[in-house]
Amino acid sequence: MKNLTRYAIAALLLAAAAMSDAATTERDNPAICIKVHNDGGIPSDILDAGRDLTGRIYHGAGLEIVWGHDDESGGQCIALRIVAQALIHTSSEAVMGAAVWRGREKIAYVFYPRVATGARRDGLPLSAMLGYVMAHEIGHLLLPLNAHSRKGVMRGVWDAEQIRRARLGELTFTQEEVRIMTQRMAANSLAAQLAHQP
Repeated sequence: MKNLTRYAIAALLLAAAAMSDAATTERDNPAICIKVHNDGGIPSDILDAGRDLTGRIYHGAGLEIVWGHDDESGGQCIALRIVAQALIHTSSEAVMGAAVWRGREKIAYVFYPRVATGARRDGLPLSAMLGYVMAHEIGHLLLPLNAHSRKGVMRGVWDAEQIRRARLGELTFTQEEVRIMTQRMAANSLAAQLAHQP
């Protein structure tokens, strides 16, 4: 009986250590602060499901999204604005969002009516299309200019294969995109630390 108790305690300690390691690893992933402005009036359940998908995509890339407020991050949050109409001239009505820099401010726009149209056209749940578009536009703010790729989340125009993968929940960032985002975030973090040193 004593041996069983010892084994049970050892198993619990190992499980606790594994959970602690997992939590540490997640916390050690670079974090991206996103402040959402739901100016398009999206129902909260659709917005929450879209944010969950966006978070999973970035988590799969080794990055963590923190849905936060500027006052929690020293004003470094990316502003994600979901709007009821395209506020920016775009090359096509099929364009569902845009990413812009205004000085030091980073803004990702999502054009809600176009997202809804795209979801109906491609046979995707609205929350899934929203999540992919949010991930795509945030990606533009973390990657170099003209960061469209031939596959994955950063592909500019979807084809049948892209739609199929989206339905399966398999759209991700490429390894090269992950490498670039991680390096750029590390460089920005170091620059911010140096700027705050006395």
